[in-house]
Amino acid sequence: MKLKLLSLLFFLLNTGVFISNAQQNNVSIDINWPSWSGDNQIEIFDPSNNLIATYCDPARCFNGTNGNYNTTVSLGCLAVANNYRVVLRDSYGDGWNGGGNIVINIGTANSYVFALGAGNSSTESFNVTGSNLSCNTPDISITANNIEIADGATGTSTANNTDFGNVEGPKRIYRKFTINNLGGQELIMSGSNPVTFFGAGGAFYDVVEQPTGIIPGGGSLSFFAYVTRPTPGTSSATCTINSNDPDEASYTFEVTSTSTAKKSTFFYENFDSGANGWTSNGTNLNWTLGTTFENGEGLYFYTDNFNNYPRDARATLESPTISTLGYTNLEFQLDFRTNTNDVNDGMRVEYSANNGLTWDVLGAQNSGVNWYNGNNVDALSNDSHGWVGDNSTLGTADSRFENASHELPAILNNNPLVKFRVVFASDGDNTRDDGVLVDNIMLRGIPNTIPVAPDGPANVSDDLSLWLRASDIASTDGTQILTWEDLALDNDAKEASLNAPFYVNNVDKNVNFNPAVDFDRASQQHMKGKAGFNSNDYWIVVKSTLDISNSNAGETMLLSAKVSSENPAKDPSGLGWGGPVSARYNDEVLAHSVETVPTALTDNLLSYGRAYSDPPTRTFNDVNIINVKNDPSNNSTEIYINGRKVDNANGVTSSSGETLLFNGFLDKAYYLGAGRYQLNGLPFETHLNGQITEVFSYSDRLAIDDQQKVYSYLAIKNGITLHEPAST
Repeated sequence: MKLKLLSLLFFLLNTGVFISNAQQNNVSIDINWPSWSGDNQIEIFDPSNNLIATYCDPARCFNGTNGNYNTTVSLGCLAVANNYRVVLRDSYGDGWNGGGNIVINIGTANSYVFALGAGNSSTESFNVTGSNLSCNTPDISITANNIEIADGATGTSTANNTDFGNVEGPKRIYRKFTINNLGGQELIMSGSNPVTFFGAGGAFYDVVEQPTGIIPGGGSLSFFAYVTRPTPGTSSATCTINSNDPDEASYTFEVTSTSTAKKSTFFYENFDSGANGWTSNGTNLNWTLGTTFENGEGLYFYTDNFNNYPRDARATLESPTISTLGYTNLEFQLDFRTNTNDVNDGMRVEYSANNGLTWDVLGAQNSGVNWYNGNNVDALSNDSHGWVGDNSTLGTADSRFENASHELPAILNNNPLVKFRVVFASDGDNTRDDGVLVDNIMLRGIPNTIPVAPDGPANVSDDLSLWLRASDIASTDGTQILTWEDLALDNDAKEASLNAPFYVNNVDKNVNFNPAVDFDRASQQHMKGKAGFNSNDYWIVVKSTLDISNSNAGETMLLSAKVSSENPAKDPSGLGWGGPVSARYNDEVLAHSVETVPTALTDNLLSYGRAYSDPPTRTFNDVNIINVKNDPSNNSTEIYINGRKVDNANGVTSSSGETLLFNGFLDKAYYLGAGRYQLNGLPFETHLNGQITEVFSYSDRLAIDDQQKVYSYLAIKNGITLHEPAST
């Protein structure tokens, strides 16, 4: 596990030091780092050289950045002994030049003060003396991000995970909590459900797995809690943790979270078919539509002379007039890449509510998601905020685009005269680098009137957000399909002629006499849509001309989703067959994935996977109706092939092998016939070689009766024999 990502996670090791019958005393550490706290780190070792704990500033853990951090942490009861060690570290090698120190308190009578005066590290020793009667009883303490949550606490905070945060729609938010036994005797968790939630919002909270059993003296046990709310609103509750602690048998604290109304994407521009009304102007510099050595999902805008932008330059990329009529609570999104090598050169977004007569800067540093990392971009204007520097540490083989989003002001709601522009500027010095790139600009909002699909497969239209049906394409055999119209809402699949598939209606490629859309792998054919793809329930009817199996090195992504905001070249979200689809599986034949796979659960709580794993004998070279949906309790994903339920494996973290927590996605942009990760630089072939007759998705799982109606409709239409869900 990467210590940098674990930040302040407290590793308590059940070593020989923690013997309940030996004399023990309480030990705590006061950390005082007034500046450059991102340089600092400490490690605590017992006399046998076992690591007890590691601490850093959780906001900038040992990453060398400036900040301040002050806290008190408890090591609990340590055995009375000499020659405990503390290692003081500095990432830059110039000591704790920001000042400050640590104070190790032994009980209430003795303390040690340490600071790193110079260099990368130094090792100091301390002795645990005296004794404490409380070390002869269990003593419960609850922490999150190594911040203690007091028993009976009524305030909530995102810092200690008691405020779970905000989420759009009914998606889950997971938070990790740790039960620490600071005493010297065993802490016994009460019953089979020691963690419960009560209060007005208690029904919306639960735990992934109850933390049952015994926690030894000085030990700890972590658990994941989650919240999911079906309707918008605030969910507040009391978390109660029951144990045999003599004076805190019922440890309580408040939790809260907010669920907002689901937004819809009503504007999407990926520039693959051209500038489409976006214009560039500037001084000594302009925006150019095309590609560079930077990997992207197709065409994108970049500042020209990329790899060496000029000094004293300014370039503005301005949108056409965009109407937001019918939408409120707006959000702006874009994918960007910056490499300026100078905090004074950078890029920002501006908006106009009056068709370009006046302009305002959108947001400030950290005011949105991944929004502006600089606050002194003087080339734009004095003390301007914007994106500066190199946004990515990835190599050139992968896409280094990242997604950013920001809420828009109310003046843009229901406004027919909205414009945006992206502005880059450089100052007069010679500190320069590549430049900047932008792509995939989206506008999302809450519709004044909730859109409803006029019809649906087998007349099942409730919650239908996407429906592509080849038999409704008004075309002739052999015609290239630049737009595949969505029959549900307004989420058409589109592609430029270079990579667009073809409509087929002939005896060689029809599916049971039905026309299809034919994707050719050799021609790298695929399509993209702005929204409508939900993991809750989606369907695809597909035939591959390849002998797909889990031993096929060239896997196929049938339907991909734009989910991960960073490192898109590692995002296999959606449905893939063949293998390997993702490092989270073994021997997968058909797999549904969400987000990039983490090395451990501490790295990414948004990742998930469910698969059908089988020996290499299972192949796909015929027509298949594939349905992926949530299970009835919305705790897992089910995968069906021609009516048979086949999923049998969970995705796991790539290093620690922990089972990924259940997650999903709603109303995402999609890629049809190829994997998002290949389009962003992953050197694996994921394009489909075959035909698709139908694709559709629902924002909520279908009831069993509706699922059977849809299966009957598709089976009759495509000439497929259905199987019982539990058949083999």
